[in-house]
Amino acid sequence: MDERMVKVKTKGFRALKGKSDFSHRFGGERWKTPVCPNCKTHIHLLLTFDLLDENLSELSNEKSMELPLISCLNCSSYWSPQQFKLNVVEHNVSIITMEDEEHWIAEEEDIVVYPLPEVAMKLIELQKKDNPDPNDDHAMDLAFNAFGSEYICRVLDNPLIPLESTETNCPSCASEMRYVATICSEDYGSEGLIYEELVFRLGEAYLNFYFCKECLIVRTSMQST
Repeated sequence: MDERMVKVKTKGFRALKGKSDFSHRFGGERWKTPVCPNCKTHIHLLLTFDLLDENLSELSNEKSMELPLISCLNCSSYWSPQQFKLNVVEHNVSIITMEDEEHWIAEEEDIVVYPLPEVAMKLIELQKKDNPDPNDDHAMDLAFNAFGSEYICRVLDNPLIPLESTETNCPSCASEMRYVATICSEDYGSEGLIYEELVFRLGEAYLNFYFCKECLIVRTSMQST
């Protein structure tokens, strides 16, 4: 059989708190983020992936050594698609588009601190239960229960919930952007998965990230759960 005809399944990973040989991290402010035009607070740096990790080789090229994932957590801006441009020289991120139409802002007591505390992260290969048969309701329940109670970020592979006709073409080169990760809230009773003094909440939603490594553009899309 022609090896070019064989499609190799991409491995997926849980991003978990812990040290590794790479500089994966949650939070911090090593990348400068813009101010959200809706709530006027700095957009949160959620996760930064070290692209020297060979597990992320399909996301890397000579243009960038890291991939920051950002989104504002204090308003409705993340409910709609967002697109950001990475400046790898200045280590900053700028807004291309934010399609917020709701203009909701969190109450003061619910504001998520900026910057988020920086925490070292590691990538562990997804478990069998993390990739359930979509036709097996029990297996799907186990996967959903683990996501948010055991970990809050899954990297590569595929989203846990299939996407419905989401536009993922790069706004610059029109190529299809690569799915990178999904982030969810910590479940009630599972707080402290990342940092003991932080309750990480996104509401009843998953936040998906896509990346064009040629144009250094990151896109987000939200899924209600």
